[in-house]
Amino acid sequence: MINVFCLKCDKKYDRSFVTKLKDSVNKHLTKKHKFFCLTDDPKEKWDIPIVRKFPDVWNKMHILNYIGDSLYFDLDIEIHNNIDFLADDFEHFTVVDSRRWKKQKEDLGFKVSNNTFINSSVMRWSFAQDIYQKFANNSDTYFRLYKGIDRFIYNENITYKYFDTDKIVSWKDKDYTKKVITLYNGRYKNW
Repeated sequence: MINVFCLKCDKKYDRSFVTKLKDSVNKHLTKKHKFFCLTDDPKEKWDIPIVRKFPDVWNKMHILNYIGDSLYFDLDIEIHNNIDFLADDFEHFTVVDSRRWKKQKEDLGFKVSNNTFINSSVMRWSFAQDIYQKFANNSDTYFRLYKGIDRFIYNENITYKYFDTDKIVSWKDKDYTKKVITLYNGRYKNW
């Protein structure tokens, strides 16, 4: 059984984004799965209340405290087709490679600005509690150092691998609707 997670905190996205994602996952993931939404406002049977709330985007770290074959999706993504390809290697903590739509440089200026080539809009793992624990033990420091979890993962020597696919793309890709998953990174469409 695959655990599929999303996160809904505060008021950036309304409940319709959760419902749309849940319906989309149910339509496009044929492997046996169960859907969960971590939230500060539980209302549905699949909602899991957040016990220790972090500021803003940092609440996504709570997802990594769950064990078992797991997938995570941000609410501002769009799934266009079958996503069974995501459910084949849960052994490694896996994130999206964003080098295709970012400038590919890793000079000192890049490092100083805490930039990143990873994107956590889609993640896969079986056990990532060590990542959560590292973060939780020094969360106040990481809140000040980084603008979000992507930069934390990229700059804190977290072991990860990239999804080996071109099926996950940014909305910046000219043919993004022809791929399987489109990431909107906060530039979501009104569905």
